[in-house]
Amino acid sequence: MKKRMRILLTSLIISKVVIVSVFLYQIEAVPMFTESVAVASENQIDIDNSKSIDENRAVEQAPLPAKGMKSSADGTAEATDIALLKKMESELKEKERFLEKKEKNLEFLQSDITGKIENLTHLRDEIRAEIAKKEADEERKFKHLIKIYSTMKPARAAGLIDKLDLNFAIELLAEMRGDTVGSILSFVNVEKAAQISEGLLKK
Repeated sequence: MKKRMRILLTSLIISKVVIVSVFLYQIEAVPMFTESVAVASENQIDIDNSKSIDENRAVEQAPLPAKGMKSSADGTAEATDIALLKKMESELKEKERFLEKKEKNLEFLQSDITGKIENLTHLRDEIRAEIAKKEADEERKFKHLIKIYSTMKPARAAGLIDKLDLNFAIELLAEMRGDTVGSILSFVNVEKAAQISEGLLKK
């Protein structure tokens, strides 16, 4: 009986020792675990901070896009617009050069035409002057001829009238006095005298 009691007490003591040992181990293990977790967290924070610093440095060191230019699709569109504007500017300059050349040609043609008009005007004035001079000479000669026929004897004048063109004879006698014409026609051929008389009536 005493032996059983000893075994039981020994078992109880061993159980208490085991329980106390386990309890003490747990008490000591928790702070160690907590400390490990804290250290690991601090290390992770340091790693994250290093990554953030590296990323910031990479952003700061990255080359900036050129002034006035945009990246990606916007940059492509703007480059296309600039190319289109340059093309339009080139076409406008080409048209301007064409218009300037055409204007010079028109100025040359205008100058040439103006010169020709001046020459033609001068030639026209000369022709008019010649015509006027010729008409004045003919008028003077015609009046002189009228005077000659008027002072000539009627029979002599009638002989010359017979030889003149009918229309010219009518013009000549139309400028003479009536009594002188009557005296001359009395000696002219009867048929021609009748034609002259009819022409004088019409005038």
